[in-house]
Amino acid sequence: MRLTNEMRMAIVRSAMKAAFDKREEAHNSNTVAFGDAVYAEEHGAVEKIARKLPPGWMQTAKWIGIDCPGFSRRSNDGLKLSQIPMSVARPQPHLTQIAKITPSHPLYERSQAIADEHQAIRRDKEALEGKLKSIVNAASTVARLLDAWPECERFLPQTPTKSYSVVPLTLVADVNATLGIKQRSSRAPRT
Repeated sequence: MRLTNEMRMAIVRSAMKAAFDKREEAHNSNTVAFGDAVYAEEHGAVEKIARKLPPGWMQTAKWIGIDCPGFSRRSNDGLKLSQIPMSVARPQPHLTQIAKITPSHPLYERSQAIADEHQAIRRDKEALEGKLKSIVNAASTVARLLDAWPECERFLPQTPTKSYSVVPLTLVADVNATLGIKQRSSRAPRT
């Protein structure tokens, strides 16, 4: 069976998921714990007072913003997002304040460990994805891929996609008429 682009992408996605799921889960848990720690450091004393207010008297959020090296408000620059998740929604100031984490801040070292971990995961993912794409793009059929990389069998899609070229029937009839070729009966699709 020929390897389609959809099958190649599915193999790469499945292998990436197997390689990074546990690592990303641990990183996300560390990030949430860090978000809780930042909130406790910045608003811990006020939270007890705010919790006594009736519902609707304050805004709550499940994220806390930080300003720290290694973090960014944009998602496309490769840095860790500066909106850090927390385990539960907590009261926030009316005008949301960004927690500034400088080298003198007690959570600075922890923030840098999380930013470094994010970068390491990102680098490793890019490297593995490039290698996986090279392997799957080098083979034209599933059999050749299995010859080159037998271990990939567990990453193959369970239901392989069959791609058929869609050719408009009127176009085929027009081309055959122009070329003077007699139209055959319908053909079975190739697999």
